[in-house]
Amino acid sequence: TWVGFLLKSVPFVMSNVEADPTGRYILVTGRLHNTPVILLNVYAPNWDDSSFFTALFTQLPNMDTHHFIMGGDMNCNFSSLDCSPSSPFSLSKSARAIKTFLDTYKIIDIWRFHNPTSRSYSFFSQVHKTYSRMDYFFLDMHLLHLVTGCEYQAIVISDHAQW
Repeated sequence: TWVGFLLKSVPFVMSNVEADPTGRYILVTGRLHNTPVILLNVYAPNWDDSSFFTALFTQLPNMDTHHFIMGGDMNCNFSSLDCSPSSPFSLSKSARAIKTFLDTYKIIDIWRFHNPTSRSYSFFSQVHKTYSRMDYFFLDMHLLHLVTGCEYQAIVISDHAQW
């Protein structure tokens, strides 16, 4: 399959994997193109639980020796642009915890970097009739030169596509 080909063609050597027993994250360290990286995929709680992120970020290996890539469902918003215009916006405790971490280690929201004023959403609340962007891809700023473009796909198949 094309996935098998892709995996074989990406020069990645894994050194460690840590998976959350409850299925909330998987943390992989290794070397990508001989560059030490930390890959983190997150499925955050759907309630405002900043302690989840605080505990998760303390488990990361030495951030000074690795480049960081994180993606997944953060279940929060970081800007009024991440919500439909009629939605009131305030930064949740979880979003503040993530933002502090990102700012500390110079990690960026790569889609927002390439689309500073755009709106795109991954969640629709039938109850509130509002849209939100809750799925993100964060990247160490030192890897920015490797990204040539970034797209955010419309809601098609997602745990957020609950119509």
